[in-house]
Amino acid sequence: MRVSRLLAVLSILLLGAVAWLWWNSPRQVEMAAYVPGDSLLYLEVNSLTKIATDMTQTDAWRVLSTDPDFKPDLFRVTWMGRLARWTGIGSAEQVILARAQFALFVMSFDAMDEEPTLRIRPLAALVIETHTTERRMRPAIERWVKRLAQRVYPQSRTERRMLDGIEFVEWVSTKDGRRIVVAFIGSVAIIGNDARAVQACTLVRRGAKPSLAGNKNLELLRTRVSGDRAVAFGYVSALGLGKIAAFAAQLYFERVSASAEAQQIFSKAAEGILEGAAWATTTEGVSVEDRYFVSLSPDLANPLRDAFAGSSGTSFAANALLPGDTYSFTQYNLQDPRLAWRGLNRAISSHVDILGAVLLNPLLRAVLWPYGIDDPDTFLGAIGPEIVTVRLDGAATTSVLIVQPLDTPTLQRLLSKRLGPGARTERVAPYELRSSIEGTFSAGFVEGRLIMGPPELVRRCLMAKLQRTTLDLAKSARQVSALSASEPPLAVTYTREAESVKGFLSLVSTNSRYAESNTKLLSDIPYSVSTTNLSGNGFEKTTHSTFGLLATLVAQVASELTAE
Repeated sequence: MRVSRLLAVLSILLLGAVAWLWWNSPRQVEMAAYVPGDSLLYLEVNSLTKIATDMTQTDAWRVLSTDPDFKPDLFRVTWMGRLARWTGIGSAEQVILARAQFALFVMSFDAMDEEPTLRIRPLAALVIETHTTERRMRPAIERWVKRLAQRVYPQSRTERRMLDGIEFVEWVSTKDGRRIVVAFIGSVAIIGNDARAVQACTLVRRGAKPSLAGNKNLELLRTRVSGDRAVAFGYVSALGLGKIAAFAAQLYFERVSASAEAQQIFSKAAEGILEGAAWATTTEGVSVEDRYFVSLSPDLANPLRDAFAGSSGTSFAANALLPGDTYSFTQYNLQDPRLAWRGLNRAISSHVDILGAVLLNPLLRAVLWPYGIDDPDTFLGAIGPEIVTVRLDGAATTSVLIVQPLDTPTLQRLLSKRLGPGARTERVAPYELRSSIEGTFSAGFVEGRLIMGPPELVRRCLMAKLQRTTLDLAKSARQVSALSASEPPLAVTYTREAESVKGFLSLVSTNSRYAESNTKLLSDIPYSVSTTNLSGNGFEKTTHSTFGLLATLVAQVASELTAE
C-alpha cells in the first residue's frame, strides 16, 4: 500500500512538472506581426539556441573541437540555453537569450553625402519578443543598451520622454545628435536608431498601424527559399529594392544618378522589374547553406531565360591563371554572351519609359567599364561562353577579367582602342603584356585566354603561372575542382573564407588569439561555393560555406562595435 501511494505521489509530481514545463515554455510567434507593413527590409531570427546548436553540428566545428587550443564559449548558449528556455531558470540575461525571438526592420534609407564617400543611414529598429515579463527583462535590456551606447557614443546623454503613453529612453550623442532609442510593451523590447522607427512598432502592437504579417509576397518568397525551416530569414520588398538600386546607381554613374530626379527614375525602374527578394540560412551538416531569391516581373523572366541559356561545354581553365591566394572569382557560363547582353537590355528597356531607358542603358555599360570594356556588344560577340571575373584581394575595388577569344582580330582592335596611343609592351616571359600609358589598364593573350585588368593584378596572375603557385595547385581549390566537373550553372562564385572564419572564431572562442595564431587552419579552409541560376520567375542563388552569412554579419557587427 505504501509503495502504491509513493508511486501515485511520484506520478502526480511528474505530471505536475511536465505540465509546469509545458505551461512555462515559450510559444513561437510570428515576428512579422510586430513590424510595420511598409517595411522596406525585414530580418528575423527565432532562436539563438538553435543557431548555436546547429553551428556545433557542422563538419568544420567537429574538426575545430578536436583542437585542445580551441576553447569555444557556446556552452551557455546551447545546453544551458535549452535549460533556461524550458524552465526559465537562470539569470535574466540567460533566459532572454534562450527564449527571445528577434526581428530587424528598415523603414527608410537616408543618403548623407559626406565627401569623399556616400553614406547610407537606414531608419531601423530591432524588435525583441523576450517571452519574459517586463519586470524581469527590462533592467537587463536597459543595461545592454546602455553599454552599447557608451561604447558607440562615448559622449552621450540620457533622455526620457513619454510618447502615446509609453516611456522612450534615449541615449543621444552630444557630438552629432545620433541616438539609440528603446521602449517596452509587455514582453517586447524595441531598440532603434530613431524614435520614429520605435514609435511605428508601438503603433503596430496597439493595432493602430498594419503589420507585415500576411504580406502575400513575403510568404511566397519565404516558401521559395524554405524560410519556414531556416534559422534566419530575410525579406526585401520591391520598394526596398528600388531604393537600394537608386543608391547603388550612384556608385557606377555618378553624374546622372546624383540628381533626385535620376534616383527616382532608377528606383521606379527597379520596382517595375524586381518584385522582391528573400534570404534564408539552414545547416546542412557538412556546411551552412544560404539561399537567396530575387523575384522578377513574370513577363521579364521568360525573355531573360532564353537570353541567358547556359553552356554545358565550358572547360573552366581560368583557375590555372589565378594565384593560389585569390580572394574570390566568378565563372559565368553563357551559351552566347552577346545574346545575353542584348536580351538583358531589351528586357529592361521594355519595362521602363523612354527617359528611364536613356539612363539605364549607359548605367549597364558603366558596369562593364571597370573591366576595360567600352563596346560591350562587339566585345561579347568576339568571345566564347566562359567569362571569369576575379578579385585577388578582399579589400580591393578593382578586378581582373579572363575570357575565351573566338575572334582574336576584333579583340585586338578593341584592345588597341582601349589602350590608346603610346601603349607599352613588356615581357613576362614567355608572355607579352600591353599596358596603357597611364598605367591603369593592361591585357595579354595567355594560354588560350585573354586576361585584362590593372597591370599589377594581371602581372601577379602571370607570375603565379610561371612560379607554379596557381589556384589549381592549391589545397583550398579541391572543392572548386570537384564542383566544376559537374554541369555548370549560370554562374558560380568561389570566395576565400579565411578572414570571415577568423572573425567568427575570435567572437565565439575564449581564446581571443586562437584564430590569429592558427594560420594553418585558416589556410586549409575551402572556398565557399555559390551557384546562381535563373529559376522560375527569378534569380536563385545557393551558397555553401563554413559558417554562413549570418555568422559573418554577426562577426562584422561585433568587430565594428569593438572598433568604436
